[in-house]
Amino acid sequence: MKRSAALLALVLVVLLVAPAPGSAVPSVSIRLLARWRVPQAITIVNAGDGSGRLFVLEKSGKVRVIKGGQLLATPMLDLTSKVSKGAEQGLLGIAFPPGFATKQYFYVNYTDTLGDTVIARYHMSANPDVATTVGAQTVLKVDQPYANHNGGGIVFGPDGYLYVGMGDGGGAGDPLGNGQRTNVLPGKMLRIDTENGSATYGIPPGNPFVGSTGYRPEIWALGMRNPWRFSFDRMTGALYIADVGQNGWEEIDVEPAGFGGGRNYGWNWYEGNHSYPPGSTPRSSAGLTFPVYEYNHTTGGDSITGGYVYRGSAVPGWQGLYFFADFEWGKIWAMDASNTTALGLDSSLLFPTFGEDESGELYVSEYFDSTIYELRDGTVPPAVGLRRLQGSDRYATAIAVARDVFPSGATTAVVATGERFPDALSASALSGAVAGPLLLTPSARLEQRLLDTLAGMGVTDVYIVGGTAAVSTVVERGLVSAGYTVTRVDGTDRYATAANVARTVKGIEGPAFSGNVFLARGDLFPDALAAAPLAYAGHGPVLLTRPTALPAATKSAATAIGATEVTVLGSTTAVSNTVLSALGLPATRWQGADRYSTAYQVAAGARGRGWTTYSHIGIATGLQYPDGLTGATEAGSRNGVLLLTKPTALPVPTRTALIGHQADASSATVYGGTPAVSADTYQIIRWHLP
Repeated sequence: MKRSAALLALVLVVLLVAPAPGSAVPSVSIRLLARWRVPQAITIVNAGDGSGRLFVLEKSGKVRVIKGGQLLATPMLDLTSKVSKGAEQGLLGIAFPPGFATKQYFYVNYTDTLGDTVIARYHMSANPDVATTVGAQTVLKVDQPYANHNGGGIVFGPDGYLYVGMGDGGGAGDPLGNGQRTNVLPGKMLRIDTENGSATYGIPPGNPFVGSTGYRPEIWALGMRNPWRFSFDRMTGALYIADVGQNGWEEIDVEPAGFGGGRNYGWNWYEGNHSYPPGSTPRSSAGLTFPVYEYNHTTGGDSITGGYVYRGSAVPGWQGLYFFADFEWGKIWAMDASNTTALGLDSSLLFPTFGEDESGELYVSEYFDSTIYELRDGTVPPAVGLRRLQGSDRYATAIAVARDVFPSGATTAVVATGERFPDALSASALSGAVAGPLLLTPSARLEQRLLDTLAGMGVTDVYIVGGTAAVSTVVERGLVSAGYTVTRVDGTDRYATAANVARTVKGIEGPAFSGNVFLARGDLFPDALAAAPLAYAGHGPVLLTRPTALPAATKSAATAIGATEVTVLGSTTAVSNTVLSALGLPATRWQGADRYSTAYQVAAGARGRGWTTYSHIGIATGLQYPDGLTGATEAGSRNGVLLLTKPTALPVPTRTALIGHQADASSATVYGGTPAVSADTYQIIRWHLP
């Protein structure tokens, strides 16, 4: 199978694709919901044992268990030392025999370190979620000439036999002709009896080529290029095979339930319904079976991923539809019984596999972001509302946030610079203390839109945060001339400014002061930014420090306001233990490996202290401060948290936070326009919220 990382624009649509003439097209709209994160999840299956577990294969060689909705930390099986991981190799398939709950063994399909296909039997240990390597048995081994087209799927059919999908062994165009060679196993669908009591396998007596000269008796069907996922309809028993094409056509082959096998699907004489190589004289089609559905690479896709016929109960309208995807195209379709298809999802994601749980609900994995998504009905509105607060630039975004948080206006506002972060970082606590909006201004000019916003909200008093280098006297005089009572809170440097903001906040809050102060490095903004909603909500002002030396102004302010504890934001690289010793307060440190994980840990710490329920989630870019700083007033006003993202990619810690708090969240807001948080990233955020 071919795989690439080309990304396409995200759009949720319902689009008809090559409908059969006169047929009713199924109406399908898919919404994804991120559920778990498993690196390079290549297979997702259930054991059919009533446990409700899902078993997920990491391509690198681990079997992971999802139990009770949680991904278990300990792998069920680790074969990383036995598995070749390059190209299309790896741990590719797993199957649980009928009666697994009693038998307590299962089968895996992997590429060994020599590059060959191995199907092996492993037993469970005394721990029901962990297997043992003791007594492992190799059931079948197949030489592979190349590192691609290994197939890899293994599935027990309704007849109790193990079906094996074998690619043609690789190499462009099947140079060895394996698809049509009857005396080799590559390029075939196999059916073997692994439950006959032998250490390896037996041949089912009903296999179509038993006793045929020149045919391997394991063969169930010929002419496969690379069957990338096949499945049985759990209701009808029909077999659906998605076969990846060469350079022209992707195809779906369907065998009705009870069919005796023996079909030849044509590769490498035909690719789909078309003679191969392209332009060659067609061979006789006698004895060949052509696909029930195909699509051309000129449409954009070129690597089909087979799925399942939906037999769940969550979406009644999907009953009987076969879901499949294209890995390179990011699309998911549904096909009805008349082989008519409809597009349910168009995305930038890469889908290597589907999964089906015991109840018949469906899942897909995303290869590079390592996320497993549940398929949900896109016509049903999400439970958690997601919106974007934005303007044409950072100043307009601040205005949009202010109007949203204070729809009835406010008497006091806080104004900070939108051009440099140091003085602005401490402004959130002051905004919360005065119960007023936090607005931004260019350093050297007073804009009419700021004046219009202040007037429209009924503001009479304005606090300016920062010295004249941050907010010039031009801005200050303009505000005074416009009739506002202006108070500047500043200091000789960023540390002194933050210290004086803390004093001002304490003076306003009086006995309501929490006693906590947040301490963050002053030479970078992300750690302090993560605590901005908490500062706004009254859980303490933000003080700044040098990483290895505590400024005198910071120490003095902590003493003056009567701080009783400090919450440190960031690692010891950001705020050293030497600094904490100099401050002399009981300390709690919230830290992560980077700005995104620190924001995640700040949110987790706040929830642990009861400062937030995680019911509201704010998300802003972690590369610039303005949108997050002003957006924090919206998050803080709703006792929410602030998570950070990259403009064009949702970082792993942020994904983890969103997945882990789906049950807590009731609303979410993205701050800033698409340059700050792209449309694709916004959509991924949407898919991480229920």
